[in-house]
Amino acid sequence: MAKEILPEDRFGKWKVLGKGKAVGKHRLVKVQCDCGTTKEVQRGGLLKGRSTSCGCDFSAKIAKANTKHGMTGTPIYESWRSMKQRCDNKADAMFYLYGAKGVTYCDSWGDFEQFYADMGERPEGTSLDRIDGSKGYSPENCRWATPREQALNRKTTKYAEIEFKGEIYPLSVWAEKVKIKPSVLHARIVRMGWPIERALTQPVKRHK
Repeated sequence: MAKEILPEDRFGKWKVLGKGKAVGKHRLVKVQCDCGTTKEVQRGGLLKGRSTSCGCDFSAKIAKANTKHGMTGTPIYESWRSMKQRCDNKADAMFYLYGAKGVTYCDSWGDFEQFYADMGERPEGTSLDRIDGSKGYSPENCRWATPREQALNRKTTKYAEIEFKGEIYPLSVWAEKVKIKPSVLHARIVRMGWPIERALTQPVKRHK
């Protein structure tokens, strides 16, 4: 004999209010969620545990995930995301210079909030820089630095990270992308101190 469902019975966050209408062969039950939402659900869904709430639990989890820190899309968040991508994601254009070479980040920086607590706000015109290029990303080995500071910090500037319009590549890669010799690009940034936009976009004068 089928189990009888009575008012005040509970199924997860649902509290039974009474009988609902019939839909074909199915008898609906009028229920109210702990969040206050009232609706009619199938009797079988309650008895078999398929329906335990109006979905507010899931919505709350999504909202919490999206608003945990409220900084998605900010410069510092993008620096953190990019760091993880080039260390973890084999499909990332920079993985061959980082993850493939064993460059990693400390365990605590798997969490954005901890990364933010350690590094603070990202100053305009800077990007995340490893002080010792032979070591990974950690509070002790990272700073916010301008492209020029990063280039000067390297024994070779071939792998100096340069950020422009939200993209981060080594100096050598930028040189290839903008069709400028690496030595010329290096001189513009390091020796002449040009702003990054000018260094990457000003055409090279061709001498006759």
